[in-house]
Amino acid sequence: MTIIIKPTFNCNFRCLYCYLANDIKADDFMMDVEVAKSIVKQAIDYCCLNHRKKLTLIWHGGEPLLWGNDKFRHVFEYTAGLDAPLLVRHGIQTNLSLINDNYIELFKSYDVRVGFSIDGVRDINDNLRLDMNGDGTFDLLMPKMRLCRERGLNIGAIVVGSRLIKGRIAEIYEFLCMHRLNFKFNPLFLSGEATRADAISVTPIEYADMSNHLFDLWFFDRDNHLKESTFTDIASYFVSTKKKSAGCMFSQNCQDDIVAISPRGDIFPCGRFCETDTRYSYGNINEESLAVILQRRKKSLIYRRSEFIKKSGCYECWYYDLCHGGCLHDGFLRSGDFKSKTFLCTAYKKIFRHIESRLQEAGMA
Repeated sequence: MTIIIKPTFNCNFRCLYCYLANDIKADDFMMDVEVAKSIVKQAIDYCCLNHRKKLTLIWHGGEPLLWGNDKFRHVFEYTAGLDAPLLVRHGIQTNLSLINDNYIELFKSYDVRVGFSIDGVRDINDNLRLDMNGDGTFDLLMPKMRLCRERGLNIGAIVVGSRLIKGRIAEIYEFLCMHRLNFKFNPLFLSGEATRADAISVTPIEYADMSNHLFDLWFFDRDNHLKESTFTDIASYFVSTKKKSAGCMFSQNCQDDIVAISPRGDIFPCGRFCETDTRYSYGNINEESLAVILQRRKKSLIYRRSEFIKKSGCYECWYYDLCHGGCLHDGFLRSGDFKSKTFLCTAYKKIFRHIESRLQEAGMA
């Protein structure tokens, strides 16, 4: 099970494609550390009761490091002290701007997996990932990235498939290789600030073409051995005899395994829905137990999305068992309801066909 915890919506960046609107990121409310500890304890109890063998707690935002080193240390120490009879892992998604020796020591001590975002070369990054003054962040991030490397903290990167990257995929991959960054290539989706950024958005087919180019560079690279999680998930499906899809994006029912919790304790279907608007909240951790809320969500329309997808034309698709209609939030953006497949359907079909054919050519599928 994965629980995304957002201790704050506040952020010190103003990236053009952020899925949170700037007015939400101006909210400086911070989750109380005792609430965070209660979430951890209740999550572990829920997993034990439901025979889950692994719990992943992903600290997200906003910029989660604004919450403070002392609060994170307190929660990590508390988690370790519970001596849970299952594997409990912490991860954090940060813009890396506030990373320092104290954070690095803390994350290494508790084996916290750290992810950050960077769009490769300077001019691309500095037109997209901006600070509060509207200035580029490349010169801020590069020393932070080097500091993590020097101190032995393993970090992974997210690259967003915007229009500025189109035609420059090889440069992006070269940058990732040069800095030995495992990565994930994410689509840009129109939510939050990104709804105001039509000039940098791409069509589904353009995203597929960029993704396929990047896959080829990665697949045929015999020197660098970088990991790309989405490519790996898709390729694993084709080479495995069990044919089981992986990752929240292609899960048959992501709501069996993922929820997100806001700074004020509201519980949402996932991090993308997690904001100050509580229309799609399942409940609040300060008012009810996590177990009660998670049990009630099984009656929700959101939870039943997989039923609607299976009854739709998706079930006849060759790639249904891999894709399952794609991301819940992507489908919501497409139609405003919870019955629709992802708006990236045409892109994923092209990506799946490409990866499958490459594996077949290599005698792997």
